[in-house]
Order: sequence, then structure tokens, then C-alpha cells
Amino acid sequence: MLKECSGKPLWLIFLATAAVHMLVWLCAFPGMGNVRYGDYAPQVENLKAGRGMVDESGRVLHRYPPAYPLVLWGLEGLSRGTGLPLFGILAGFAAVCNAATAALVWGLGRTSGLAAREAAAGAAVFGAHPFVLYGVLLPLSETPFMTVMCGSVLLALVGMRQASPKKLAAGGALAGLACLFRPIALLIPLVLGLAAAWFVKASRVRRAAAGLVVVTAAGAVLMPWVGWIRFRTGEWLMVSSGGPPTLRDGLSFNHKGFRERLDLPAGVKRLSDAAWEEYESLDSVGAYLGFVMRQAREDPLAVVQTYGYKAMRAWYGTDAQRKGVERFNCFVSCVFLFAAGLGVFRLRRGGWPVSGNVLLAVAALFWGMATVALSIARYTTPAAAVLAPFAGAAVGGLRARR
Repeated sequence: MLKECSGKPLWLIFLATAAVHMLVWLCAFPGMGNVRYGDYAPQVENLKAGRGMVDESGRVLHRYPPAYPLVLWGLEGLSRGTGLPLFGILAGFAAVCNAATAALVWGLGRTSGLAAREAAAGAAVFGAHPFVLYGVLLPLSETPFMTVMCGSVLLALVGMRQASPKKLAAGGALAGLACLFRPIALLIPLVLGLAAAWFVKASRVRRAAAGLVVVTAAGAVLMPWVGWIRFRTGEWLMVSSGGPPTLRDGLSFNHKGFRERLDLPAGVKRLSDAAWEEYESLDSVGAYLGFVMRQAREDPLAVVQTYGYKAMRAWYGTDAQRKGVERFNCFVSCVFLFAAGLGVFRLRRGGWPVSGNVLLAVAALFWGMATVALSIARYTTPAAAVLAPFAGAAVGGLRARR
């Protein structure tokens, strides 16, 4: 199985994707001089000042997990040490990450039983996806996150196929590292662990042990960060404290000044207005769930309408709610999802692979998390990585008909 996921095609896909992405960056070069770290800027600045993840007042910066700020800090140090422009180094890093992810997508296709050309088509679909290309032009944590996440899924799938504890542990460890890039991955170790406990061909005890290996390895990677936060603050946090703000922000819609106003359905507007009135009190997951449950009793239609609307926006929405960009995103997502759907249909007719269940479960996880939290396309871009092999299967089906 490892031989199927390696060799000359892997390197060709890596080099071709990196070259194309750097070409995209060069075309946008004139506007790339001003580098902005966005929400990660406070962590990077305190790392540069030698304080680590602690600000001048001694407050621990745990709104975002530490992996991506550490990467940005390291890349900035590389820029200072070599004299190369920072925006070039960031673009090169993004191109390498996307190229590695495309190669891993090829590997995911091969483990799903696709022919080499079909798997390569899936990698090409991923590499050409506009949401992926956007990460070359702007520093985004999703870019390295997708590489680590796809690596964890691929290793876990190979580990399941071979009943290999070492590969399952490696997949679990990478899943834990993915959580340190983006908290949206927090349930991936559980998904992979359950998949291992279900699909590994062994006795019940060995299957349960396989699932436990994945989850334990992920926990071993996460616990130093979680334990350090506990030591410094006395609080137990699940990777970061950004969950409640993101959950309530996902209901605000037209109530923030930097966003363009949307023509919201009536039920969505009612729930959004109610959430805005209680915005400051929705400062925990419990408060958020309590608000939603109360609204479900008082106005169930509004709750159903809101989360249905958010589920659609998760594939095309933007934080700024710019209508022109969202129309473009909607078109891209419809084409991509249609191709992925055709690939699923084709594989189901020809013999559905076990890995297909895992890839769909991971994609559903990202979709569900984006639906519940801030529903924007950037948060579902990682789902495109695990769905790309299905799009490759659809392209392969068209080639076969020709």
C-alpha cells in the first residue's frame, strides 16, 4: 500500500503544484509587499519579544492554538537571517505546503482504489481550487493545516489497512498536531479512532486497541499545550479559548460594521437579532447551547432556517459578506461538489472502498463545524482536500467514457 502512494507520480505532482502556485504568486507580486498576520499578530509579536505566548501584562494568549504563530515567527526569522523578502518566503512556504497536500491527496486517491491517473486528477483538482490558491497570496493557517491533516488521514488509513499500530500512532500524532494549527480539527482524532476500531481486520480487542492508539497519540501531542495553559491560568481549555467567540460570531450576520448587509430570510433575521441582543452573555459553549435550545422552544422554525442557511453559506460565505466574492465562491463550490458527488456515485457502483467512509466522515466534520460556528468557505476548504479524490474519480469516469 505504501508503494502505491509513493514513487515518481508523487514527486511530479509535488513539483508541478509548487511551480503553478509560485507562478500564481508571481502574477500577483505587485500587491504582495504588505504582509499582515491578522488575528495571529499579537502571538507573533510576543514571540519576537521573547515572551512566548504571553503578553506584556502576563496574560496567556490562548485565543488561537500555538502551531501557526510559531510557523510565522520561524519564517520571519528566516527572512531576517537570509535577507529575503518576507512575502516571498511566506508564498514559497504556502506553495510547498499546497504541493505536499496535493501529493497527499494523490495518496488518498490511491488508498481509495483509484487508478494513478484518477488520483492525479484529484490532486490537480485540489491544486487548482481557487480557495487553495488564495492561501498563496495571504498567510492562512488552513494552508499548513491541510498538509498535516491529510497526512494524518492517509497514515491512519494505511495503518487500518495493514493493522499497523505504528502507522496508526503516527496518524493520531499528526491529527493532534493538526488541532494545534486549527481547533476545528479537535474531533478528527476521535473520527479516526472510531474508524480504526471499526475497520481494522482483527479481533474486537485489537480493534479497540487500534482506536485507542490513535486517540492516545493525538492526546500526547495536545497535552503539553493544554497542560501549560492549565499551569499558567488554572483553566482547562480544549486547545484554545476561541470557541465561544466564533460560535456567537456565526450568528451576528448583519450586526457588525465591517460586513456587508445580507438579505436574510425572516427566521434567520429573527434569530440573529435575538443573538445580538444577548451577544455579550454568550461567552461560553454552555451559554450558546442554552440560547439555541431556548430559541428552539420559542421559535423552532427560525432555528431550523438559520442552521440550514448557515449550512449552505459554509461553502461560499465570506467573513466580510461581500456579495460579488460570495457569488464566485458559490459557483466554484457548486462545480466542485457536483464533481465530487459524481465521483462518489461512480465509486459506489464499482465497489465502495472503506477509505471512502473515512474521507466522507472527515469532510462532514468540517462542514458541520463550519455550520455551527462561523459559516465561511475558508473553514470548509480542508473538506475540499478530502473530497478531491472523489472529484478525480469523476474525471476518470469521463475519460473512460471517451
